[in-house]
Amino acid sequence: MMRTVWGAAAAVIGVLVLAVGSPATGSESPEDQNSRALEGAKNGAAAAEAARGSQRAQLVAKGTDPEKSARLLESDPSTWLTDDGAVLYVDAFGSEPAYSDASAVELELGPAPVPSGYSGAGIPLHHSNPGAGITIYLDFDGEPTTATAWGTNAYSPLTIDADPSTFDAAEQSVISRTWGRVAEDFAPFDIDVTTERPAAIDGSVLWLLFGKGSDVGFGPGIWGTAVYVGGYVPFGSSTPALVLWDHTGSDRDDHLGDTASHEAGHMFGLLHDGTSSPWAEYYAGHGDGPTSWGPIMGSANDRNVGQWSKGDYPNAINTPPGLTTQQQDDIAIIAAHPLGGFRADDFGADPLHAPALALPQKGLITSVDDVDVFALPRVSGASIQVTPFRAGEHTDGGDLDVAIDVIDAGGAVVATADDTSQTLAQLDVDLPDGQHYLRIRPSFDPLNYPVYASLGQYEVTATFRTAIRTAGFTEPLPVTSARAGQTLPVKFTLNASVAAARVGLWMDAGAAVSGEPLIGAECRASVGERWQCLLRVPRELPVGVYRLGMQVVDSDGAWVLPAGPASVEVMVR
Repeated sequence: MMRTVWGAAAAVIGVLVLAVGSPATGSESPEDQNSRALEGAKNGAAAAEAARGSQRAQLVAKGTDPEKSARLLESDPSTWLTDDGAVLYVDAFGSEPAYSDASAVELELGPAPVPSGYSGAGIPLHHSNPGAGITIYLDFDGEPTTATAWGTNAYSPLTIDADPSTFDAAEQSVISRTWGRVAEDFAPFDIDVTTERPAAIDGSVLWLLFGKGSDVGFGPGIWGTAVYVGGYVPFGSSTPALVLWDHTGSDRDDHLGDTASHEAGHMFGLLHDGTSSPWAEYYAGHGDGPTSWGPIMGSANDRNVGQWSKGDYPNAINTPPGLTTQQQDDIAIIAAHPLGGFRADDFGADPLHAPALALPQKGLITSVDDVDVFALPRVSGASIQVTPFRAGEHTDGGDLDVAIDVIDAGGAVVATADDTSQTLAQLDVDLPDGQHYLRIRPSFDPLNYPVYASLGQYEVTATFRTAIRTAGFTEPLPVTSARAGQTLPVKFTLNASVAAARVGLWMDAGAAVSGEPLIGAECRASVGERWQCLLRVPRELPVGVYRLGMQVVDSDGAWVLPAGPASVEVMVR
Protein backbone atom coordinates (compact mmCIF):
# COMPACT_ATOMS: atom_id res chain seq x y z
CA MET A 1 0.00 0.00 0.00
CA MET A 2 1.51 3.30 -1.04
CA ARG A 3 1.02 6.11 1.40
CA THR A 4 2.32 9.63 1.81
CA VAL A 5 3.95 10.68 5.06
CA TRP A 6 3.40 14.27 6.08
CA GLY A 7 6.29 15.83 8.00
CA ALA A 8 5.86 18.49 10.62
CA ALA A 9 8.46 20.80 9.08
CA ALA A 10 6.81 21.21 5.68
CA ALA A 11 3.60 20.24 3.92
CA VAL A 12 4.21 17.69 1.18
CA ILE A 13 2.24 18.51 -1.95
CA GLY A 14 3.46 15.72 -4.15
CA VAL A 15 5.75 12.93 -5.15
CA LEU A 16 7.80 13.53 -8.27
CA VAL A 17 8.33 10.50 -10.46
CA LEU A 18 10.99 10.67 -13.15
CA ALA A 19 10.24 8.64 -16.28
CA VAL A 20 11.74 8.06 -19.71
CA GLY A 21 8.63 7.65 -21.81
CA SER A 22 9.08 3.94 -22.54
CA PRO A 23 5.96 2.09 -23.71
CA ALA A 24 3.87 0.26 -21.16
CA THR A 25 4.17 -3.49 -20.92
CA GLY A 26 1.53 -5.65 -22.58
CA SER A 27 -1.68 -3.95 -23.67
CA GLU A 28 -1.87 -1.64 -20.67
CA SER A 29 -1.62 2.06 -21.53
CA PRO A 30 0.95 4.22 -19.73
CA GLU A 31 -1.90 6.13 -18.06
CA ASP A 32 -3.51 2.94 -16.79
CA GLN A 33 -0.13 1.64 -15.67
CA ASN A 34 0.60 4.80 -13.71
CA SER A 35 -2.88 4.83 -12.22
CA ARG A 36 -2.45 1.25 -11.09
CA ALA A 37 1.02 1.90 -9.62
CA LEU A 38 -0.38 4.96 -7.82
CA GLU A 39 -3.41 3.00 -6.62
CA GLY A 40 -6.15 4.75 -8.58
CA ALA A 41 -4.67 8.26 -8.79
CA LYS A 42 -6.19 10.48 -11.47
CA ASN A 43 -4.87 13.26 -13.66
CA GLY A 44 -5.99 15.89 -16.13
CA ALA A 45 -9.37 17.59 -15.89
CA ALA A 46 -10.76 15.00 -13.47
CA ALA A 47 -7.90 15.59 -11.05
CA ALA A 48 -8.26 19.38 -11.28
CA GLU A 49 -12.01 19.13 -10.65
CA ALA A 50 -11.40 16.95 -7.58
CA ALA A 51 -8.80 19.39 -6.24
CA ARG A 52 -11.37 22.19 -6.40
CA GLY A 53 -14.20 20.05 -5.10
CA SER A 54 -14.30 16.63 -3.46
CA GLN A 55 -10.64 16.60 -2.38
CA ARG A 56 -10.26 20.29 -1.57
CA ALA A 57 -10.39 19.64 2.18
CA GLN A 58 -7.63 17.03 1.90
CA LEU A 59 -5.33 19.48 0.16
CA VAL A 60 -6.07 22.22 2.70
CA ALA A 61 -5.38 19.81 5.55
CA LYS A 62 -1.96 19.09 4.06
CA GLY A 63 -1.12 22.78 3.77
CA THR A 64 -1.51 22.79 -0.01
CA ASP A 65 -3.24 25.53 -2.00
CA PRO A 66 -6.11 23.70 -3.81
CA GLU A 67 -6.39 26.28 -6.58
CA LYS A 68 -2.67 26.20 -7.39
CA SER A 69 -2.76 22.42 -7.37
CA ALA A 70 -5.81 22.42 -9.65
CA ARG A 71 -4.14 24.78 -12.15
CA LEU A 72 -1.06 22.58 -12.15
CA LEU A 73 -3.12 19.43 -12.63
CA GLU A 74 -5.13 20.78 -15.54
CA SER A 75 -2.17 22.39 -17.32
CA ASP A 76 0.36 19.60 -16.97
CA PRO A 77 -0.70 16.09 -18.03
CA SER A 78 2.20 14.55 -16.12
CA THR A 79 0.71 15.49 -12.74
CA TRP A 80 -1.56 13.18 -10.77
CA LEU A 81 -3.76 13.44 -7.68
CA THR A 82 -3.97 10.49 -5.29
CA ASP A 83 -7.04 9.51 -3.35
CA ASP A 84 -5.49 10.86 -0.15
CA GLY A 85 -4.78 14.30 -1.61
CA ALA A 86 -1.16 14.06 -2.73
CA VAL A 87 -0.17 15.73 -5.99
CA LEU A 88 2.23 13.53 -7.95
CA TYR A 89 4.36 13.89 -11.04
CA VAL A 90 4.64 11.00 -13.51
CA ASP A 91 6.90 12.53 -16.10
CA ALA A 92 8.01 11.54 -19.60
CA PHE A 93 11.67 12.20 -18.88
CA GLY A 94 13.94 12.05 -21.93
CA SER A 95 11.14 11.87 -24.49
CA GLU A 96 13.32 13.83 -26.94
CA PRO A 97 15.87 11.81 -28.94
CA ALA A 98 18.85 11.05 -26.73
CA TYR A 99 22.12 12.77 -27.41
CA SER A 100 24.46 10.32 -29.14
CA ASP A 101 26.86 8.72 -26.68
CA ALA A 102 29.24 7.86 -29.51
CA SER A 103 31.35 11.00 -29.27
CA ALA A 104 31.38 10.82 -25.49
CA VAL A 105 32.93 7.37 -25.32
CA GLU A 106 35.76 8.51 -27.57
CA LEU A 107 36.97 10.76 -24.77
CA GLU A 108 39.78 9.52 -22.58
CA LEU A 109 38.49 7.14 -19.93
CA GLY A 110 39.74 7.35 -16.39
CA PRO A 111 39.72 5.03 -13.38
CA ALA A 112 36.81 4.85 -10.97
CA PRO A 113 37.17 6.82 -7.71
CA VAL A 114 39.14 4.87 -5.12
CA PRO A 115 37.06 3.99 -2.03
CA SER A 116 38.34 4.30 1.51
CA GLY A 117 37.22 0.73 2.16
CA TYR A 118 34.28 -1.62 1.73
CA SER A 119 31.19 -2.37 3.77
CA GLY A 120 30.47 -5.86 4.99
CA ALA A 121 28.15 -6.27 2.00
CA GLY A 122 30.91 -5.23 -0.41
CA ILE A 123 29.79 -1.65 -1.07
CA PRO A 124 32.75 0.67 -1.86
CA LEU A 125 32.77 3.38 0.81
CA HIS A 126 33.07 7.01 -0.24
CA HIS A 127 32.57 10.40 1.45
CA SER A 128 32.76 13.71 -0.40
CA ASN A 129 32.72 16.07 2.60
CA PRO A 130 32.74 14.28 5.98
CA GLY A 131 31.20 16.26 8.81
CA ALA A 132 28.97 18.40 6.58
CA GLY A 133 25.61 19.61 7.85
CA ILE A 134 23.66 17.53 5.30
CA THR A 135 24.27 13.95 4.20
CA ILE A 136 23.09 12.48 0.90
CA TYR A 137 23.17 8.73 1.38
CA LEU A 138 23.34 6.58 -1.76
CA ASP A 139 21.96 3.19 -0.72
CA PHE A 140 22.81 0.41 -3.20
CA ASP A 141 22.56 -2.81 -1.21
CA GLY A 142 18.78 -3.11 -0.96
CA GLU A 143 16.62 -3.52 2.11
CA PRO A 144 13.06 -3.86 3.31
CA THR A 145 11.37 -0.64 4.39
CA THR A 146 8.33 0.17 6.45
CA ALA A 147 6.49 3.40 7.20
CA THR A 148 7.88 5.31 4.22
CA ALA A 149 6.21 7.46 1.59
CA TRP A 150 6.15 4.33 -0.57
CA GLY A 151 4.69 2.04 2.06
CA THR A 152 6.30 -1.27 2.92
CA ASN A 153 8.56 -2.68 0.20
CA ALA A 154 11.59 -4.91 -0.23
CA TYR A 155 14.12 -3.07 -2.39
CA SER A 156 16.53 -5.09 -4.52
CA PRO A 157 20.31 -4.50 -4.41
CA LEU A 158 21.91 -3.16 -7.57
CA THR A 159 23.26 -5.95 -9.75
CA ILE A 160 24.65 -6.30 -13.25
CA ASP A 161 25.26 -10.04 -13.30
CA ALA A 162 21.84 -11.01 -11.84
CA ASP A 163 23.52 -12.20 -8.64
CA PRO A 164 22.22 -9.88 -5.90
CA SER A 165 24.15 -11.69 -3.16
CA THR A 166 27.54 -10.14 -4.00
CA PHE A 167 29.02 -7.02 -5.60
CA ASP A 168 31.67 -7.90 -8.16
CA ALA A 169 34.34 -5.51 -9.47
CA ALA A 170 32.13 -4.19 -12.28
CA GLU A 171 29.27 -3.42 -9.88
CA GLN A 172 31.63 -1.76 -7.40
CA SER A 173 33.02 0.39 -10.21
CA VAL A 174 29.51 1.51 -11.22
CA ILE A 175 28.71 2.39 -7.59
CA SER A 176 31.94 4.39 -7.23
CA ARG A 177 31.41 6.24 -10.51
CA THR A 178 27.78 6.98 -9.66
CA TRP A 179 28.86 8.35 -6.30
CA GLY A 180 31.48 10.52 -8.05
CA ARG A 181 28.88 12.06 -10.35
CA VAL A 182 26.48 12.93 -7.54
CA ALA A 183 29.30 14.20 -5.33
CA GLU A 184 30.43 16.50 -8.15
CA ASP A 185 26.94 17.99 -8.57
CA PHE A 186 26.80 18.81 -4.86
CA ALA A 187 30.49 19.69 -4.43
CA PRO A 188 29.95 23.46 -3.87
CA PHE A 189 27.65 22.86 -0.90
CA ASP A 190 28.14 21.86 2.72
CA ILE A 191 26.88 18.39 1.86
CA ASP A 192 28.51 15.00 2.28
CA VAL A 193 27.56 12.55 -0.47
CA THR A 194 28.33 9.09 0.83
CA THR A 195 27.80 5.40 0.19
CA GLU A 196 28.35 4.56 3.86
CA ARG A 197 25.16 4.12 5.83
CA PRO A 198 24.79 6.87 8.47
CA ALA A 199 24.39 5.87 12.10
CA ALA A 200 20.84 7.25 11.87
CA ILE A 201 18.77 8.31 8.85
CA ASP A 202 17.41 11.40 10.51
CA GLY A 203 16.36 14.87 9.44
CA SER A 204 19.86 15.72 8.23
CA VAL A 205 20.02 12.74 5.85
CA LEU A 206 18.59 12.74 2.33
CA TRP A 207 18.15 9.05 1.58
CA LEU A 208 18.51 8.00 -2.07
CA LEU A 209 17.45 4.37 -2.27
CA PHE A 210 18.40 2.39 -5.39
CA GLY A 211 15.85 -0.32 -6.22
CA LYS A 212 13.95 -1.97 -9.04
CA GLY A 213 10.84 -0.57 -10.68
CA SER A 214 8.98 -3.76 -9.91
CA ASP A 215 9.79 -3.23 -6.20
CA VAL A 216 7.42 -0.26 -6.27
CA GLY A 217 5.02 -1.29 -9.04
CA PHE A 218 6.04 1.10 -11.83
CA GLY A 219 6.57 -0.03 -15.38
CA PRO A 220 9.83 0.18 -17.33
CA GLY A 221 9.46 3.88 -18.17
CA ILE A 222 10.01 5.15 -14.63
CA TRP A 223 13.58 6.05 -13.62
CA GLY A 224 13.16 7.60 -10.18
CA THR A 225 10.91 9.25 -7.64
CA ALA A 226 11.13 11.95 -5.02
CA VAL A 227 8.87 13.74 -2.58
CA TYR A 228 8.35 17.42 -3.42
CA VAL A 229 7.14 20.39 -1.41
CA GLY A 230 6.97 24.13 -1.89
CA GLY A 231 9.91 24.40 0.52
CA TYR A 232 12.19 21.66 1.82
CA VAL A 233 11.07 18.10 2.30
CA PRO A 234 11.80 16.85 5.78
CA PHE A 235 14.66 14.43 5.17
CA GLY A 236 14.85 11.15 7.05
CA SER A 237 13.79 7.53 6.93
CA SER A 238 10.15 8.19 6.04
CA THR A 239 10.83 10.04 2.77
CA PRO A 240 13.40 8.18 0.66
CA ALA A 241 13.84 9.17 -2.95
CA LEU A 242 14.09 6.25 -5.35
CA VAL A 243 16.39 5.54 -8.31
CA LEU A 244 15.14 2.54 -10.27
CA TRP A 245 18.33 0.93 -11.50
CA ASP A 246 16.72 -1.74 -13.66
CA HIS A 247 15.12 1.04 -15.75
CA THR A 248 18.12 3.37 -15.95
CA GLY A 249 20.43 0.41 -16.63
CA SER A 250 22.40 -1.10 -13.78
CA ASP A 251 25.69 -0.64 -15.66
CA ARG A 252 25.06 3.00 -16.62
CA ASP A 253 26.64 5.11 -13.92
CA ASP A 254 25.83 8.19 -16.01
CA HIS A 255 22.08 7.52 -15.97
CA LEU A 256 22.16 6.41 -12.33
CA GLY A 257 24.10 9.49 -11.23
CA ASP A 258 22.10 11.98 -13.27
CA THR A 259 18.83 10.53 -11.99
CA ALA A 260 20.05 10.52 -8.39
CA SER A 261 21.07 14.19 -8.54
CA HIS A 262 17.78 15.10 -10.22
CA GLU A 263 15.75 13.35 -7.51
CA ALA A 264 17.86 14.88 -4.76
CA GLY A 265 17.20 18.27 -6.35
CA HIS A 266 13.47 17.70 -5.93
CA MET A 267 14.05 16.94 -2.26
CA PHE A 268 15.57 20.41 -1.94
CA GLY A 269 12.45 21.94 -3.52
CA LEU A 270 13.58 22.18 -7.15
CA LEU A 271 11.17 21.94 -10.09
CA HIS A 272 11.90 20.82 -13.62
CA ASP A 273 13.90 22.77 -16.18
CA GLY A 274 11.87 22.76 -19.37
CA THR A 275 11.14 25.00 -22.34
CA SER A 276 8.19 27.14 -23.26
CA SER A 277 8.64 27.06 -27.04
CA PRO A 278 8.38 24.31 -27.97
CA TRP A 279 6.85 23.32 -24.68
CA ALA A 280 8.79 20.55 -22.97
CA GLU A 281 8.70 19.35 -19.38
CA TYR A 282 12.43 18.62 -19.50
CA TYR A 283 14.99 20.52 -21.50
CA ALA A 284 17.27 17.93 -23.14
CA GLY A 285 20.16 20.35 -23.47
CA HIS A 286 22.25 21.32 -26.47
CA GLY A 287 25.70 21.20 -28.01
CA ASP A 288 28.09 18.47 -28.98
CA GLY A 289 31.39 17.01 -27.80
CA PRO A 290 33.11 17.83 -24.49
CA THR A 291 30.99 20.93 -23.84
CA SER A 292 27.56 19.49 -24.66
CA TRP A 293 25.31 20.85 -21.90
CA GLY A 294 22.09 20.05 -20.09
CA PRO A 295 20.41 21.16 -16.84
CA ILE A 296 20.34 18.66 -13.98
CA MET A 297 16.65 19.36 -13.37
CA GLY A 298 15.93 18.87 -17.06
CA SER A 299 17.23 15.93 -19.03
CA ALA A 300 21.02 16.11 -18.83
CA ASN A 301 21.41 12.43 -19.74
CA ASP A 302 24.10 11.89 -22.38
CA ARG A 303 25.45 15.42 -22.06
CA ASN A 304 29.03 15.94 -20.90
CA VAL A 305 28.33 19.01 -18.78
CA GLY A 306 25.37 18.80 -16.40
CA GLN A 307 24.74 21.87 -14.27
CA TRP A 308 22.22 23.46 -11.96
CA SER A 309 20.31 26.24 -13.68
CA LYS A 310 18.28 29.36 -13.11
CA GLY A 311 16.72 29.36 -16.56
CA ASP A 312 19.61 30.90 -18.51
CA TYR A 313 19.01 28.92 -21.69
CA PRO A 314 16.73 29.66 -24.66
CA ASN A 315 12.98 29.62 -23.88
CA ALA A 316 13.66 28.35 -20.38
CA ILE A 317 10.89 27.60 -17.95
CA ASN A 318 11.49 25.92 -14.61
CA THR A 319 8.23 26.75 -12.87
CA PRO A 320 5.14 24.74 -13.86
CA PRO A 321 2.09 26.78 -14.85
CA GLY A 322 -0.10 27.75 -11.92
CA LEU A 323 2.62 28.02 -9.27
CA THR A 324 4.74 31.12 -9.87
CA THR A 325 6.20 33.07 -12.77
CA GLN A 326 9.59 33.56 -11.12
CA GLN A 327 12.38 31.31 -12.40
CA GLN A 328 13.94 29.12 -9.74
CA ASP A 329 17.58 29.76 -8.77
CA ASP A 330 18.69 26.17 -8.16
CA ILE A 331 21.98 26.99 -6.41
CA ALA A 332 20.46 29.59 -4.11
CA ILE A 333 17.67 27.21 -3.11
CA ILE A 334 20.02 24.34 -2.29
CA ALA A 335 22.42 26.61 -0.40
CA ALA A 336 19.59 28.15 1.62
CA HIS A 337 18.77 24.86 3.33
CA PRO A 338 18.99 25.60 7.07
CA LEU A 339 21.33 22.65 7.68
CA GLY A 340 23.62 23.35 4.75
CA GLY A 341 25.02 26.33 2.90
CA PHE A 342 28.14 26.64 0.78
CA ARG A 343 31.32 24.74 1.39
CA ALA A 344 34.20 26.75 2.84
CA ASP A 345 36.73 28.15 0.36
CA ASP A 346 39.80 25.95 0.19
CA PHE A 347 42.54 28.22 -1.21
CA GLY A 348 43.46 31.89 -1.27
CA ALA A 349 42.59 34.20 -4.13
CA ASP A 350 45.77 36.29 -4.49
CA PRO A 351 49.57 35.90 -4.44
CA LEU A 352 49.75 37.03 -0.83
CA HIS A 353 47.72 34.00 0.30
CA ALA A 354 48.92 31.50 -2.30
CA PRO A 355 50.26 28.14 -1.12
CA ALA A 356 52.97 26.40 -3.13
CA LEU A 357 51.57 24.27 -5.93
CA ALA A 358 51.77 20.58 -5.00
CA LEU A 359 51.35 18.10 -7.84
CA PRO A 360 48.88 16.71 -8.52
CA GLN A 361 47.02 19.62 -6.93
CA LYS A 362 43.32 19.14 -6.24
CA GLY A 363 40.92 21.97 -5.49
CA LEU A 364 37.35 23.18 -5.64
CA ILE A 365 35.55 26.16 -7.15
CA THR A 366 32.51 26.91 -4.99
CA SER A 367 31.17 30.15 -6.51
CA VAL A 368 31.47 32.22 -9.66
CA ASP A 369 33.65 34.66 -7.68
CA ASP A 370 35.96 31.95 -6.36
CA VAL A 371 39.51 31.93 -7.74
CA ASP A 372 42.32 29.75 -6.42
CA VAL A 373 45.93 30.95 -6.64
CA PHE A 374 49.05 28.80 -6.23
CA ALA A 375 52.72 29.76 -6.19
CA LEU A 376 54.68 28.17 -9.01
CA PRO A 377 58.30 27.11 -8.55
CA ARG A 378 60.80 29.64 -9.86
CA VAL A 379 61.26 28.20 -13.33
CA SER A 380 61.84 29.45 -16.83
CA GLY A 381 58.91 27.62 -18.37
CA ALA A 382 55.87 25.51 -17.57
CA SER A 383 53.31 23.25 -19.25
CA ILE A 384 50.17 23.28 -17.11
CA GLN A 385 46.83 21.50 -17.41
CA VAL A 386 43.84 21.97 -15.13
CA THR A 387 41.18 19.30 -15.59
CA PRO A 388 37.70 19.43 -14.02
CA PHE A 389 36.12 16.32 -12.53
CA ARG A 390 35.57 13.47 -14.99
CA ALA A 391 33.54 10.41 -14.15
CA GLY A 392 35.74 8.40 -16.50
CA GLU A 393 33.00 6.40 -18.19
CA HIS A 394 30.26 7.32 -20.70
CA THR A 395 29.79 11.11 -20.45
CA ASP A 396 32.11 13.38 -18.46
CA GLY A 397 29.59 14.07 -15.70
CA GLY A 398 31.30 17.30 -14.64
CA ASP A 399 29.93 20.73 -13.75
CA LEU A 400 33.04 22.94 -13.87
CA ASP A 401 34.40 24.71 -16.94
CA VAL A 402 37.78 26.14 -16.00
CA ALA A 403 40.13 28.89 -17.20
CA ILE A 404 43.65 29.59 -15.95
CA ASP A 405 46.10 32.46 -15.85
CA VAL A 406 49.78 32.69 -15.01
CA ILE A 407 50.38 35.97 -13.20
CA ASP A 408 53.40 37.69 -11.70
CA ALA A 409 53.77 38.91 -8.14
CA GLY A 410 52.00 42.16 -9.02
CA GLY A 411 49.00 40.38 -10.53
CA ALA A 412 49.86 41.13 -14.16
CA VAL A 413 48.80 38.35 -16.52
CA VAL A 414 51.74 36.64 -18.25
CA ALA A 415 49.70 33.94 -20.00
CA THR A 416 46.10 32.73 -20.08
CA ALA A 417 44.12 29.71 -21.33
CA ASP A 418 40.34 29.61 -21.81
CA ASP A 419 39.21 27.16 -24.50
CA THR A 420 35.47 27.30 -25.23
CA SER A 421 35.63 23.90 -26.96
CA GLN A 422 36.88 22.17 -23.80
CA THR A 423 36.10 22.32 -20.10
CA LEU A 424 39.77 21.86 -19.23
CA ALA A 425 42.47 24.53 -19.64
CA GLN A 426 46.08 24.02 -20.66
CA LEU A 427 48.97 26.26 -21.60
CA ASP A 428 52.69 26.22 -22.28
CA VAL A 429 54.54 29.36 -21.27
CA ASP A 430 58.07 30.72 -21.07
CA LEU A 431 58.56 32.77 -17.94
CA PRO A 432 60.91 35.64 -17.19
CA ASP A 433 62.95 35.52 -14.02
CA GLY A 434 60.90 36.03 -10.86
CA GLN A 435 58.07 34.50 -8.87
CA HIS A 436 54.92 33.53 -10.77
CA TYR A 437 51.51 32.16 -9.78
CA LEU A 438 48.80 29.97 -11.25
CA ARG A 439 45.28 31.41 -11.00
CA ILE A 440 42.31 29.08 -11.53
CA ARG A 441 38.86 30.53 -12.18
CA PRO A 442 35.46 29.36 -13.45
CA SER A 443 34.76 29.87 -17.14
CA PHE A 444 31.84 29.62 -19.55
CA ASP A 445 30.83 30.10 -23.16
CA PRO A 446 28.08 32.72 -23.59
CA LEU A 447 26.92 30.89 -26.74
CA ASN A 448 26.59 27.61 -24.83
CA TYR A 449 26.05 28.01 -21.06
CA PRO A 450 26.53 30.72 -18.43
CA VAL A 451 29.15 30.87 -15.69
CA TYR A 452 26.31 30.53 -13.14
CA ALA A 453 26.87 26.86 -12.28
CA SER A 454 30.44 26.39 -13.49
CA LEU A 455 31.44 25.03 -10.09
CA GLY A 456 33.17 21.89 -8.93
CA GLN A 457 36.38 19.96 -8.55
CA TYR A 458 39.62 20.22 -10.52
CA GLU A 459 43.09 18.71 -10.63
CA VAL A 460 46.32 20.41 -11.70
CA THR A 461 49.10 18.56 -13.48
CA ALA A 462 52.23 20.27 -14.78
CA THR A 463 55.79 19.90 -15.97
CA PHE A 464 58.39 22.60 -15.45
CA ARG A 465 61.59 23.49 -17.20
CA THR A 466 64.36 25.60 -15.77
CA ALA A 467 66.95 27.69 -17.59
CA ILE A 468 69.76 28.11 -15.11
CA ARG A 469 70.29 31.82 -14.62
CA THR A 470 72.85 33.81 -12.72
CA ALA A 471 72.94 37.38 -11.58
CA GLY A 472 76.67 37.47 -12.41
CA PHE A 473 79.79 37.27 -10.33
CA THR A 474 79.65 38.68 -6.84
CA GLU A 475 83.43 38.31 -6.28
CA PRO A 476 85.67 39.66 -7.70
CA LEU A 477 83.68 42.76 -8.78
CA PRO A 478 84.56 43.00 -11.63
CA VAL A 479 87.51 40.83 -12.50
CA THR A 480 89.57 42.91 -14.93
CA SER A 481 93.04 41.56 -14.36
CA ALA A 482 94.88 38.79 -12.56
CA ARG A 483 98.48 37.91 -11.89
CA ALA A 484 100.01 34.65 -12.96
CA GLY A 485 100.09 32.43 -9.88
CA GLN A 486 97.23 34.29 -8.18
CA THR A 487 94.26 32.42 -6.61
CA LEU A 488 90.99 34.13 -7.52
CA PRO A 489 87.99 33.82 -5.16
CA VAL A 490 84.89 33.65 -7.36
CA LYS A 491 81.30 33.67 -6.09
CA PHE A 492 77.97 33.65 -7.90
CA THR A 493 74.29 32.84 -7.25
CA LEU A 494 72.06 30.68 -9.44
CA ASN A 495 68.27 30.64 -9.66
CA ALA A 496 67.96 26.86 -9.29
CA SER A 497 69.77 23.80 -8.05
CA VAL A 498 72.35 22.12 -10.29
CA ALA A 499 74.38 18.97 -9.82
CA ALA A 500 77.71 20.77 -10.23
CA ALA A 501 79.25 24.12 -11.15
CA ARG A 502 82.74 25.25 -12.13
CA VAL A 503 84.69 28.33 -13.17
CA GLY A 504 87.57 28.53 -15.65
CA LEU A 505 89.65 30.58 -18.04
CA TRP A 506 89.09 30.30 -21.78
CA MET A 507 91.63 31.38 -24.38
CA ASP A 508 89.39 33.44 -26.68
CA ALA A 509 88.23 36.48 -24.76
CA GLY A 510 85.59 37.33 -27.38
CA ALA A 511 84.03 33.84 -27.63
CA ALA A 512 81.26 32.21 -25.63
CA VAL A 513 82.22 29.98 -22.75
CA SER A 514 81.94 26.44 -24.12
CA GLY A 515 83.87 23.24 -24.11
CA GLU A 516 86.78 22.58 -21.78
CA PRO A 517 88.56 25.58 -20.22
CA LEU A 518 92.32 26.03 -20.24
CA ILE A 519 92.19 25.81 -16.49
CA GLY A 520 89.21 25.17 -14.29
CA ALA A 521 88.09 24.73 -10.69
CA GLU A 522 85.08 22.92 -9.26
CA CYS A 523 82.88 25.08 -7.05
CA ARG A 524 81.05 24.11 -3.90
CA ALA A 525 77.44 24.98 -3.12
CA SER A 526 76.57 27.27 -0.25
CA VAL A 527 73.17 28.32 1.17
CA GLY A 528 70.42 29.50 -1.20
CA GLU A 529 72.04 28.33 -4.47
CA ARG A 530 75.16 30.41 -3.80
CA TRP A 531 78.41 28.95 -5.04
CA GLN A 532 82.00 29.54 -3.90
CA CYS A 533 85.07 28.81 -6.06
CA LEU A 534 88.85 29.18 -5.88
CA LEU A 535 90.52 29.44 -9.30
CA ARG A 536 94.35 29.37 -9.33
CA VAL A 537 95.99 31.13 -12.32
CA PRO A 538 99.06 29.10 -13.32
CA ARG A 539 102.42 30.98 -13.18
CA GLU A 540 103.30 29.72 -16.63
CA LEU A 541 100.13 31.12 -18.24
CA PRO A 542 101.16 33.57 -20.98
CA VAL A 543 100.27 37.20 -20.54
CA GLY A 544 97.13 38.07 -22.48
CA VAL A 545 93.37 38.60 -22.48
CA TYR A 546 91.25 35.59 -21.43
CA ARG A 547 87.63 34.95 -20.55
CA LEU A 548 86.68 34.03 -17.01
CA GLY A 549 83.38 32.12 -17.06
CA MET A 550 81.17 29.75 -15.11
CA GLN A 551 79.50 26.56 -16.27
CA VAL A 552 76.88 24.29 -14.74
CA VAL A 553 75.83 20.70 -15.39
CA ASP A 554 72.51 20.54 -17.25
CA SER A 555 69.86 17.79 -17.13
CA ASP A 556 71.79 15.84 -19.81
CA GLY A 557 74.97 15.86 -17.76
CA ALA A 558 76.81 18.33 -20.02
CA TRP A 559 78.64 21.47 -18.95
CA VAL A 560 76.72 24.51 -20.23
CA LEU A 561 76.79 28.25 -19.79
CA PRO A 562 73.94 29.55 -17.60
CA ALA A 563 71.83 32.44 -18.80
CA GLY A 564 72.72 35.89 -17.61
CA PRO A 565 76.11 37.58 -17.12
CA ALA A 566 78.17 34.39 -16.79
CA SER A 567 81.58 35.49 -18.08
CA VAL A 568 83.94 38.51 -18.09
CA GLU A 569 87.21 39.45 -19.81
CA VAL A 570 90.33 39.09 -17.70
CA MET A 571 93.85 40.44 -18.41
CA VAL A 572 96.49 38.06 -17.10
CA ARG A 573 99.72 39.95 -16.38
